[in-house]
Amino acid sequence: MTSDTISHPPNGFLSALSADDYELIRPHLRTAALIPEAVLVEVGERLKRAYLPHRGVISLVVKLAKGEHVQIAMVGRDSIFGPGRSRGDQQCRGSGAGCRLDGRIGPAS
Repeated sequence: MTSDTISHPPNGFLSALSADDYELIRPHLRTAALIPEAVLVEVGERLKRAYLPHRGVISLVVKLAKGEHVQIAMVGRDSIFGPGRSRGDQQCRGSGAGCRLDGRIGPAS
């Protein structure tokens, strides 16, 4: 276990897991700063990490034809964001913190 491993589930999704399930992924959780306006993944890119906000919000932002941007979804501290193919830019809105899961955990499908 490294020093940035999460020991207590501060995220609603993680808190809902059984103790056994949480212990399976806990060694893979890493702290992550959610920096305002930082793009986590751009349109068409494959998200390689899952983010679990503790505070702050991750937004799905779509750029319209005339250049405007519209926020179409938000992920907060009770949920998980990723992985998958992006249909819009995912950005952090407001400062926050969370944890992330890198790569894939578990058996191959």
